[in-house]
Amino acid sequence: NEVLYQQNENTYDIAHAAGNNWYNAPNDSSKNAIPDNKWYSKVVDTTYGTHQIQTKTGYYDWGNDLIWLPSLSETGQNSRSGVNASGGLWNLDAGQRGISAGYVCWLRSGDHSSAQYANYLDAAGSCYGATVPSTTGATGVSGVLPGGSLAVRPALHLNLSLAEESSGIPMTTPTDVTSTYNGEEQDYYTANGASWYNETLFAADKANVKVEYSTSGGTALSTPKPIEHGTYKVR
Repeated sequence: NEVLYQQNENTYDIAHAAGNNWYNAPNDSSKNAIPDNKWYSKVVDTTYGTHQIQTKTGYYDWGNDLIWLPSLSETGQNSRSGVNASGGLWNLDAGQRGISAGYVCWLRSGDHSSAQYANYLDAAGSCYGATVPSTTGATGVSGVLPGGSLAVRPALHLNLSLAEESSGIPMTTPTDVTSTYNGEEQDYYTANGASWYNETLFAADKANVKVEYSTSGGTALSTPKPIEHGTYKVR
């Protein structure tokens, strides 16, 4: 995972910046261990030692997945009783966080204080936690969910620089071509020296390209293509 913010991502920092007294959630970081003082199990309740999950084999593997679930740190959450709203790392608004009524969106973040809970966003974009799987209860209450309401909204890493490099077809700079006079109209792409011609880029049935011929001085021809002996320009 080459996305730098995810390598040290932690719910503690994002939550406290919004005024929510939360600790770090499991599964947020893709590479580096989050300091002990940002874990609930280290600072508040040391019974279970949830922070030690960072040492488990495969804990950071999600960072190498092509498709993954967003975290609470990334999405943020809308306000509800006792919780301040946060745009998260992605600076999402309420509409972007929300989901269709009757559904909830699972996040990859575990709950910061209850190891058996995973975080989700409800239809309004507010954050709650529930056991996995959960098939009873009502949305908007931590710990319970109605059956059939579970959904995910996967994300992926898109390298825009590489996408740009792969989106175009390399084009060789056109050079002068020659054609032997035979009393007929001449095409530039069938002339000698037209090795740079790319049918995919220029052919009328494959691309919306208009070709215009003119004299070497720029005067328009009386015919669509050159016929007489001379030097011409192609645009």
